Amino acid sequence: MKIFKRFLSKIKEKEEEQNAMFLYVKCNRCGEKIKVRIVKSTDLLYNYNQPQGDVGYTLRK
Repeated sequence: MKIFKRFLSKIKEKEEEQNAMFLYVKCNRCGEKIKVRIVKSTDLLYNYNQPQGDVGYTLRK
């Protein structure tokens, strides 16, 4: 039974990896590099109506 659970957890991890991307940011104060995981379906907000006519995304963490 543990083998089956392990197999399903690996499949779930693969699906989550496909829906995520990683971004590295650098702290201006200490210089540390920080890895940020972004879930495309929930963390990114699409901006439709910008005053300049630009469209883009906003990241909320």
